[in-house]
Amino acid sequence: MKNKYDIFIDEEKTMGYIGFLVVDNVPALQQILFNIRNSHQNNRSEIKYVTVNNTRIHIILSWINVFFSNDFCINYYYRKWNGDTNQKRNIIIKTINQIKGSLGGNKNIVAFMDFDSNHKNINIQNQITNSTNIIRCYHADSKMFDMLQLCDVLLQCAIKMESISWNNNEYIKLRGKMKKSVSMKKPELKKLIILHAIKMDKKNKKIRKKIY
Repeated sequence: MKNKYDIFIDEEKTMGYIGFLVVDNVPALQQILFNIRNSHQNNRSEIKYVTVNNTRIHIILSWINVFFSNDFCINYYYRKWNGDTNQKRNIIIKTINQIKGSLGGNKNIVAFMDFDSNHKNINIQNQITNSTNIIRCYHADSKMFDMLQLCDVLLQCAIKMESISWNNNEYIKLRGKMKKSVSMKKPELKKLIILHAIKMDKKNKKIRKKIY
């Protein structure tokens, strides 16, 4: 029997990008992410790149480590889009079909999209399901799925990695502040996230702008 895969899909509207996190064994991965979250905060507040603070930075960096080191996380893909809903649907369909190809034509896939109410009202889930021949595509609330929150963080990392170069001295400085519990401002925290993602991606290439 072929493996079951899940694809978590998030969007970034300001610059126009769509991200795809491909996961095997979601229950096991969810438990790992949940345990990391619980070790640093006692609530279910949403983890996002834009709302990072001196507590959530520990969760985000640990989640990034899990993505790059855990076999349950297959890969992360991201695509540019122009903000048009129909184009977005077509990009999602094309990308899911390409991901299926990378998984040997596996149809045993469920997709979860973190989109606003405008997108669910155009029946985009059924269009994607029928055009890709996967099990199902769902509109989901990111607050309920740690994988969608991880997808949000990885999409920001992927976008920023295109314009930010590796800086080892800056990375060491920011990591040192975090380890010493020195309070950092949001721009420093965001820079640390991007530099950490660059460092991890150099070791284990998993973030890909194009599949083929």
